[in-house]
Amino acid sequence: VLQKDFKKVTGNELSILKGMIRDGFEGKGLDGAEVELTTESGDKVASTVTNEMGEYFFSVKGSTSYKIKISKKGFVDVTETVVLPQSKNGETASLEKQFLLNKK
Repeated sequence: VLQKDFKKVTGNELSILKGMIRDGFEGKGLDGAEVELTTESGDKVASTVTNEMGEYFFSVKGSTSYKIKISKKGFVDVTETVVLPQSKNGETASLEKQFLLNKK
């Protein structure tokens, strides 16, 4: 994995951000929700689309604050700030974050 300046990110610097996006009314996972990760200043870090169960997954630099934005047509967008933990002792740190989207 490379950072924006194309320097290699070693395994112990990476942390995992994962979770599930659910329909706030029905409670089921939302397939195809767009999940975007940016720095606090708004620079795009990564983006993905949820799978058929509403799950998403990022492997990014830990000990960093990010803004995560979730959007899906027909639902109200959600934006939240998350702080990823720093990996220690060769163990990859992870943060699991769940979101409920409400219909418009």
